[in-house]
Amino acid sequence: MIKCEMFCLGGKCLSTKLKDFHICKVNFESSSDKICRAMCYLVENKNKVCSRTELEDFIWEGHEIGKTSLPVIICDLREILENTNLYIKNIRHKGYILKTSK
Repeated sequence: MIKCEMFCLGGKCLSTKLKDFHICKVNFESSSDKICRAMCYLVENKNKVCSRTELEDFIWEGHEIGKTSLPVIICDLREILENTNLYIKNIRHKGYILKTSK
């Protein structure tokens, strides 16, 4: 089981794992716990395709959700990451992957 290593400090959601992507912090001000959990999972599984089921199970801890819940979280994360060297790529019929831009 992945432990979420992110923590919030002064409106920022920080992770020691983010340094692997050559950024030190991402602005998660006013972001929900679900967005932080999604980012945590993607960071922990960097450069690996994360299935929709994996993400949903980690973010919502097994609770039943609507089919648009995850795409909304991914959309919000993409907006947050817009001015960083990170991006989330959709791998059709497989899931999502967090990558660094070239």
